[in-house]
Amino acid sequence: MSKSRQYLTIPEVAEIMRSSDKTVRRRIAARKLTHYKEGGRILVSAADVERYMEEHRKVATR
Repeated sequence: MSKSRQYLTIPEVAEIMRSSDKTVRRRIAARKLTHYKEGGRILVSAADVERYMEEHRKVATR
């Protein structure tokens, strides 16, 4: 991603995380994902999505 701050909509975040819109909304409500309100839209920073995914990454073990 570029250095300029990119913001994603809930459907875009859901697609990246391979989850539903409802799951993304629950994570926002639980304050696990930081969000911003722009007019009537809820936006999430792409950097915050990457950080969340990295923090919740599971490492395969044998």
